[in-house]
Amino acid sequence: MVTYIDVPSAPGRLSYILSTPGKKVAATEIDPSFPTVLLCHQPWVNMYIYYPQFEDPSLNEHFNLLAIDLPGHGLNRLKEPLEGEITWPRMAGLFYEGLQALGLKKVHLVGSEVGTLAPMHMAIAHPEIVESLTLVNPPGRTDPESVLLGYAEWFAVQDEVRDTGNPDLIDILSAIMLGFSTGQTTNLILRGLSDELAVFAKAKMFHGEMSSSHQEPPSKSDRTCQFVPFHGVFMPLLKDRFSAPSPEELSRLDVPTLIIENVVIGDEEESEASEDVWVDIVDKVNALAASRGKPPLATRHTLVGEAISRFHATSRWTTLTHPELLTSLLKDFFVKTTSSSLFIHTESPLGRCQPRQNETAFDVGDIFNFLLDPSMASASQAEVKTWADMVSEMEQCGGVSIEETEVYVEVEE
Repeated sequence: MVTYIDVPSAPGRLSYILSTPGKKVAATEIDPSFPTVLLCHQPWVNMYIYYPQFEDPSLNEHFNLLAIDLPGHGLNRLKEPLEGEITWPRMAGLFYEGLQALGLKKVHLVGSEVGTLAPMHMAIAHPEIVESLTLVNPPGRTDPESVLLGYAEWFAVQDEVRDTGNPDLIDILSAIMLGFSTGQTTNLILRGLSDELAVFAKAKMFHGEMSSSHQEPPSKSDRTCQFVPFHGVFMPLLKDRFSAPSPEELSRLDVPTLIIENVVIGDEEESEASEDVWVDIVDKVNALAASRGKPPLATRHTLVGEAISRFHATSRWTTLTHPELLTSLLKDFFVKTTSSSLFIHTESPLGRCQPRQNETAFDVGDIFNFLLDPSMASASQAEVKTWADMVSEMEQCGGVSIEETEVYVEVEE
């Protein structure tokens, strides 16, 4: 169940999901008798990218699990572009406001890929709230050429969507992101998630949330404005992916820190620059801890695998593609953060992609129910339309077919 929390800064409120050991679905209050984990997602996707962790008993029976959507993402709605500069420190501030509103004093911070930048900046700005910090595939100071090419391809299509308002391009965007981030194009579970993200984006577009225009319904001639607010959040955040705090700032962290990085077998040359950044930071954090008479506080755990994409990379979305391996590392770290035995340089084989089928349906119908519910409207959100209006707009614009549904079934033998 998705709920909302009011925050002082724009956009005024944020959607979040919460699981507690006593109420794994539809929880609305933190259980203070258990520690809390905040899972921060990367741009374009939403908090459901962490569904394997939310549904894993090794976590949901022992922790409050919390995920908050970035502005404009998931069920966060934007009628107009956010004013001011869109940066990761600003997103970290919004999440901090959300934690304060929930009454949380300490949390384990987790981020994935570019989404690691929010917990990094929160740990620097508000160290008093951080129980531990886990960064899964954090970006380096630069991208290898192969990764830059992947981003360039995606950015080009994003700009075309923004300029033309063509909803068919959203399917292409989602497919590019799937291949770029997972290396998988035929896995039915991952394809299903990719399709759902595309439907999410189309629903927002046709509802007008991605538009800075007040015209209703959006016409084909007015499509150039359709993607502006959403585009105005995730694109700056993606382009701000090298804005991690400085090594000097990170090396002063006085909290248990785990860096999990995927490394391609035999690809030392391309991964060297990124590895050196985090190896150096881990060494500096531990040196500072030693000078204070403390055991090591940081470690870097590498997941070594073969390149699985044309971008010469392993999976970037490890939370989805290798949930059992990753969740086991998270659980061990949360439990043993006070034990120096965990903090040594280690590695594990990444192994084959084994996504977990979600138990809780990612129901597209809930998206439309949310858009239709007058009680969910606020001054900062798009106007509510009827279901008939949205269906009519979709049919007129030719972006979504509602007459035919394909069902894919994957059978394990």
